[in-house]
Amino acid sequence: MTLTCVEIAITCRYHHVARPLAELKDALKEKKRRLQELKADLDNANDLVPGQDEHVQDSAEMIKAWKAAVEMELRDGVWVWNES
Repeated sequence: MTLTCVEIAITCRYHHVARPLAELKDALKEKKRRLQELKADLDNANDLVPGQDEHVQDSAEMIKAWKAAVEMELRDGVWVWNES
């Protein structure tokens, strides 16, 4: 089978375009996969926030209880032992 110059040119042009197109499709698949991975990571992080908020609130309440138990008071922006 003998190809004409036009057929050779079309074939070369097709291969010239097809290869970058395939590479772009692969890159797009990889970006979509990475996006799904990042979304899953974000969802996991967002699921942790309520528990962390509760932990911080519990800690603040415990510190407040300690201050009351050892009779500390705030003077000029500084917590000091109650001298009474």
